[in-house]
Amino acid sequence: MNKHNLHSSLLILVFFCCSFWTSGQMLELKGKVIDAKTQKSVEFANLGVKETYIGTATDFNGEFIISIPNSQLDKTIRISAVGYSPKEILAEELKNMQPCIIKLFPQAYDLGSVEVTAKSKKLYGILKTSSNMITDNYIGSYEGLAYYKQITQNNTTECAIHYSDSTGYTSRDFSTSNASRRFECKEVRRNYAIAGLKDGIISAEELFNFDVVRVRANVLDVETMDEFDLSLAEKTSYNSDSVWVINYSLKNPSFETTGDKRIKSYKGTIYINMSDYAILRNELHAESSAFFHGGKTSSTGSCCTTNSNYSYSAISDYKKHNGKYALYKISYTGEYQNNTKSTVKESSLWIMYDYNDFNKKNSVNQKYFVSKDSDQTFWKRFSIPE
Repeated sequence: MNKHNLHSSLLILVFFCCSFWTSGQMLELKGKVIDAKTQKSVEFANLGVKETYIGTATDFNGEFIISIPNSQLDKTIRISAVGYSPKEILAEELKNMQPCIIKLFPQAYDLGSVEVTAKSKKLYGILKTSSNMITDNYIGSYEGLAYYKQITQNNTTECAIHYSDSTGYTSRDFSTSNASRRFECKEVRRNYAIAGLKDGIISAEELFNFDVVRVRANVLDVETMDEFDLSLAEKTSYNSDSVWVINYSLKNPSFETTGDKRIKSYKGTIYINMSDYAILRNELHAESSAFFHGGKTSSTGSCCTTNSNYSYSAISDYKKHNGKYALYKISYTGEYQNNTKSTVKESSLWIMYDYNDFNKKNSVNQKYFVSKDSDQTFWKRFSIPE
């Protein structure tokens, strides 16, 4: 297989149809590398254990055998082939994967020297590949702990939250995602007294609609992706990862393309990891005639009249947990004028700081209104995650 053919392939799946056995202090892994498009064997792909001299390569049939000392299972195995982005995985993870399937992507998008029209087509290709890889790159059902803070004017509410997600990133429609994601405020503190229903509402669910990897009606929706104008930003790295940074905007934003019923303008920037096409970050900036995202209303209720302006920004960050990505952080800010023409500012912050396997027995009793008193002992020992 020559270099040209390697570059022209849209997607390569590296199938480690692994079996392994231990002999004394050694672990032997067997597998095969094949081309997902042609289903033919990929010969001479390299596998090496980083920080050691241990390595091997696939043969003419795409098959390999690599022996790793049990003491080296905490090391990283690097898989590479000419013309492809290298893939890295812990030896321990590879041992436990059943079936052992790793996806290696070609460095097919050389965007620096192509003309504008061709570059735009390649950007759509990157986004579509990234969208199609969501169920492979992102975690399934899980639960964990989160810190949440909401601020409207000078009123601040903080919560320590038990969060659960019974389907994870296996589904992206609004109805399923809202039904499967639940949160319970276990501890709360406020800098104000609750005077009415509105003062006690916890609006954490509002932020879930800005998890662009999880829900549709955004730049990752393959059905409406072609309506976005795309351009490549100059940045090439994010948190030490090599990334494509793609700016996007809509000339004629709609509810179908944004999830906002009253949208007026919509643009953002998305960061995609070159090694596995995972979305690492999304920065959204939009303007509406009123707050209405994904059919939800603002924490302040009917915040603003039609034909007024509600501007908002939402930044979503993702990180790995046990080899799969999941939402890590959402920061949100919004600003509008109320009926008295006063400017109202609000913000929200969601940070996941502990991830666990989903357990049906751990019931999450979701409540949007929380009036419990603050436990000062808890908050004194609680460290707000970064």
